[in-house]
Parts: sequence; structure tokens; C-alpha cells
Amino acid sequence: MVLLASKRSFVFLHAVRFGMLAMGGLLIGHQAIYLAQYGDGAALGQAMTSGGHDGYWTTFTTVALSSLLLLLLRSAWRLHELRRDAAGLAPEPRAHRRSGAYARELLRLWPPLFGTVAVAYLIQENVEHLVAQGHPAGFTPLIGTQAPLALPILALVTFALAVGGALVRWRIAVLEARVRAARARRRWVVAADRLHTSWGLVSAIRATFWSLARQGPVRAPPSSFA
Repeated sequence: MVLLASKRSFVFLHAVRFGMLAMGGLLIGHQAIYLAQYGDGAALGQAMTSGGHDGYWTTFTTVALSSLLLLLLRSAWRLHELRRDAAGLAPEPRAHRRSGAYARELLRLWPPLFGTVAVAYLIQENVEHLVAQGHPAGFTPLIGTQAPLALPILALVTFALAVGGALVRWRIAVLEARVRAARARRRWVVAADRLHTSWGLVSAIRATFWSLARQGPVRAPPSSFA
């Protein structure tokens, strides 16, 4: 089965995967911030209840964890397919083997992920305060004195997720490059063989045609022969 994907569908799927990773980062980051602030005990449960989490937290946790699990399964399956296709092929292109390729992938992923999760956490906390207490919290969930570690924790959580995500992306890109290079070489060899045969015939016909059809002055036979 051949699937045709347009540039728009590729961008859409990339955004969906990024959103699923950000949702998982929001869940882990939220829990890490609350654990650092209230500890693991009755104070944590009371803070979650007073913050308005009881109404939706179970559903949100299920969706976020399911998103991370789907990303993990999808990545594992894609890597399995590419390893199978790349078995016995030539090594990956040198440009993909350099450590800078992975670093660039990490830098492309982590800053957007950190910014998205931080903004989503701020919106989440403001909506919770508005519903539970009747007023928004403003920027205090991120930079307030009650949660001084919020931004560092979100940075660490998203960095850890970005390290894993960039590693998967980089490895997939390496294997895809190997498969594309091998397929291109096979197409070139087949095309070269076919062109060689056909152009040999064309060259022979052309040479014969011009030797018969060529008109112009020619040398006379030697006088002794005459």
C-alpha cells in the first residue's frame, strides 16, 4: 500500500505529535511543581482540591498519559520498520552521523516545547483559579513567590522530554536517509543499464544513416588503379 502525503498533511501530523508531547510535558511538569511545593501527602491532595483539579484531573491525566504512550508506540514501530528496511545497507550518510545533527534537532525541539508547556501551565492555573476562587491568578503560578521553582521545573521536564524526542527524530532521520540513498542507487543502476542498451542501438543506427546519407566530395581512386 502506498500512502501519498502532502506538505500540509505532514505539517499537520507533526503539529499533532508535538501537541501530544506537550500535553505529556504539561502533566508531568504540573505534578512536579505541586510535589515540590506541597510534598507528597495530605497537603498535596488539599491543594489539588482547592485548586479545582477534581473536576477534570482524572480525564486530563488519562488523555496525557495515553498521548505519551501512543507517541512511544508509534516511534518504536517506525524505528522497527526502518531498521528492517535498512538491514544490510550501506552506512548512513556522513552528514547525519555527526553529533551536530542531534544537537540541532534538540535545539529545534526544546525551546518550542518549553515555551508551549509554560504558557499552557499558566493558562491552566488561571482557569483553575477563576473557576475555584472566582478570580485569575495572573503570572504568580510561574513567577510568584509561592512557586519559585515552577519555571526551572518546567525547563527540566521539557528538556528531558526533548532529549528523548530529539533522539528518536534524529535516529529516524538517519535510517530514512540510508533507505533513500539505497533506493536512489538502485534506481540509478537500473536506469543506467537501460539507457546503455537503448543508446547503443540509437548510436549504431545514427552512424549507419550518416554514412549512407552523407553527400559531399570524396577522394578519387588512385591513378594506377584506373
